Amino acid sequence: ATVYMTPSALYLATAQDNYTDSGSSTDTRIDRFVIDGTSVAWQAGGVVTGTMINQFAMDEQDGYLRVATHTLSSQFAGGTWATVNDNGVYVLDTEGDTLDVVGAVTGLAPGEQLYAVRFAGDTAYLVTFLQTDPLFAVDLSEPTAPVVEGELVIPGFSNYLQSVGDGLLLGIGQEREAGTWNTRMHVSLFDVSDGTNLAQIDRQFLDSDAQWSWSEAQFDHHAVLYSTEDGLLVLPVAASGYDPQTGAYRYDTTLQVLSVDATGITVRGVIHTDGTVNRTVRIGDVLYAIGDDQVTAYSLIDL
Repeated sequence: ATVYMTPSALYLATAQDNYTDSGSSTDTRIDRFVIDGTSVAWQAGGVVTGTMINQFAMDEQDGYLRVATHTLSSQFAGGTWATVNDNGVYVLDTEGDTLDVVGAVTGLAPGEQLYAVRFAGDTAYLVTFLQTDPLFAVDLSEPTAPVVEGELVIPGFSNYLQSVGDGLLLGIGQEREAGTWNTRMHVSLFDVSDGTNLAQIDRQFLDSDAQWSWSEAQFDHHAVLYSTEDGLLVLPVAASGYDPQTGAYRYDTTLQVLSVDATGITVRGVIHTDGTVNRTVRIGDVLYAIGDDQVTAYSLIDL
């Protein structure tokens, strides 16, 4: 179900459902294949508790595979059903023919769903969500003894996380307006230079006048354009809602053009597109927007 690859190894992760008379649970089997040129050979396999949300839930470093999972299991005891719903980070040794768990942090955010994961060096960043958005930093510098370093609780949630500089983490997600079904997309910038003191530097809502807004970038990282040389960030956004004055319904597709640096997030401008944009590519000062049936070039100087 999930594929992750390094220059020398390929990992396949497959969910395994377990059923007994007293309950059910789901584990994930991970198989490691060694890659040498065009040669592919199975090397090792192992199992971790829970399931993965995407390829960013796996990461290999210094001979260890680090994975983040969400656990949902049910047990019947004493005439009632009990549900376990939490999250964890596991560290596996990649030597030999078994992927053995050598360290783990479990029981993170009981009752909450895992929404986003990003590994960066010796740290794993996790976002879970129920009503607020806890951002966890897990210290993996000692593989056999990982530990939660810090936690930041903010409204909304992030579906996607990406490093955007030394000590900076970008989150792309949504937040529901209290007391309504209105859900708006936002981009958040976090200071993660100190794992024990995580902080939100800035947050920008995109098309904040809409009642609902979302982006393919929340679910497919190929839709994210980020240029490290100057901090350019481009996201396709779809937005809809009703005009409170006229009651008329509107639906817009735009490209939100932003700049990201250590001080925050700046909206450079908005490009209104003819139809949905699936991917964007930058070549020099030209932004190419690729849709289902057309490619459009925009000037990044004046949009």
